[in-house]
Amino acid sequence: MVSLPGGVRVKVLVLEVEKELMEGTDMEIPAGIYFDEFVDLACRKYPRFKSQLCPEGKLAPYARVFLNGKALTDTGVKIPPGSELVFFPAIHGG
Repeated sequence: MVSLPGGVRVKVLVLEVEKELMEGTDMEIPAGIYFDEFVDLACRKYPRFKSQLCPEGKLAPYARVFLNGKALTDTGVKIPPGSELVFFPAIHGG
């Protein structure tokens, strides 16, 4: 993995399909990054993440996200170092 100057580690889980969407769960991100900037970064780096969670270039309204165990309702928050982000993509079927 390429180390970012001043970067921090966070754990990112995309339930049910995380390895397929993001090649694992650990990700290094720039320190002080905001959640909406993280989504943009993840969409550029992981095409399947984009197609499943932000097909229109921003987080889809059906996606649910938890930051450190709490439902994320404000996408303008900074992601603290060592955080855990959990994404619940839409689940189809019956």
